Amino acid sequence: MKLNILKYYLYSAISNMLFFLPIVYIFFQDNGLTLTQIFIIESIFSIWIVLFEVPTGAVADYFWKKISLMSWSIVWIFSCVLFFYGTTFFTFTLAYLVWALGWALLSGADTALLYDILHKNNQKELFKRYQWNAKLIWLISISLASLLWWYISSFSMKYTFIASAIAFFLMFIIIISIRHQEEKNEKQETYLQIIKNSFSIVKKSHRLIWLFIYSWVFLLIFKLTQPSTQIYMNLSNLDIKYFGFASAFFFVVAAIASKITYQFEKKFKNYSYLILSILVILSTFLVSQFVFKLWFLIFWILFFSVSINSIIIQHEILENTSKSKHSTILSFNNLFDRLLFVVISPLWWYSIDIEWLSNTFFYASIVLVLLILILMFFYFYKINHEKI
Repeated sequence: MKLNILKYYLYSAISNMLFFLPIVYIFFQDNGLTLTQIFIIESIFSIWIVLFEVPTGAVADYFWKKISLMSWSIVWIFSCVLFFYGTTFFTFTLAYLVWALGWALLSGADTALLYDILHKNNQKELFKRYQWNAKLIWLISISLASLLWWYISSFSMKYTFIASAIAFFLMFIIIISIRHQEEKNEKQETYLQIIKNSFSIVKKSHRLIWLFIYSWVFLLIFKLTQPSTQIYMNLSNLDIKYFGFASAFFFVVAAIASKITYQFEKKFKNYSYLILSILVILSTFLVSQFVFKLWFLIFWILFFSVSINSIIIQHEILENTSKSKHSTILSFNNLFDRLLFVVISPLWWYSIDIEWLSNTFFYASIVLVLLILILMFFYFYKINHEKI
């Protein structure tokens, strides 16, 4: 088992060599795309993931999670090649569609694979520890990639995609080398039965529904804010050469947060969700108040809270659902998150165009306060006492 865990850690490091991440929106603009076109592509990307999310999640449960992860790495290599040769709105859209298929194949499969490895060795109680370590490695890796992008892009921004493609090929080799015999579905359910029964499990559990909704709030504000950081730094006249350092800083903060998740949860216990919610609201509100060069650093609060929240949520979902349906149920969570993003994202960017970025963040902080109040009310007065 130890060798498999080490390989999983190595997989976590290489899978996040996204060398293009700090400049992807600048890259699109340099190739003639407008902000409107960029976020049309983003919306199409999310719609495409919605179409594939649950079917690919069920593939991981019905067949092997390793097959799903291997397919993901191959698809992403192809996507990087398309980005490298892309020059038009159409080619970049096609590259994003392929990238979306890869995301859908990944969705929940790696987390479920780690849980399965530990469960088979009667060590599932150690899942949080190993997941924290894997996420720490994941975030350090993406931070290093964010720092290296400047050197690679000094030759050409397009080379950042080739560098990522090479990393994904190495990831494919590592996934193949993991020696873990996955168990067949416990009840020999058909592919469609897995999807249907997984949905039924979610529908009947108030706790799972609450966990899903709570995670959607966090993920949605994070997905909207992350690309907004590049726009914010542009507005504050920060030199583009510092974008990689800024991106690395955020991910280092997230890495530190993942490492202290256990202590955080142990200290605050049932109030962990409340504390994390307050942090997200605070970061959103503070960003709305000022725009100057170093104020972008305040985004660290959001990265910190989202990192801790994602680990806690994933663990609760896996602990309270059938092992044979882990990937599918995680895919359901991602599915509805993507649906919300498809609906809210155009409104978000339209608001930035019309109301300016600071006003958009201010309105978001007000909406967050209302949503969190409702969610915390249900959590403390009903969900917290429910047992699955």
